[in-house]
Amino acid sequence: MSETMTPTEGELHFSVPGMKCGGCAGAIDQVVRRQTGIRDLKIDVATKEVKLSVDP
Repeated sequence: MSETMTPTEGELHFSVPGMKCGGCAGAIDQVVRRQTGIRDLKIDVATKEVKLSVDP
């Protein structure tokens, strides 16, 4: 998984090359949503990207 910071403060975008199906996305969703400070989570299996909005 690689991380890049976007111009917007508090947003993170991750590339997840190994994500191949909805099951992978569901597993990522469950783990990430348990973390403190996550405001929003968007997972796109087609582009293999995860976008997070976090408390700064």
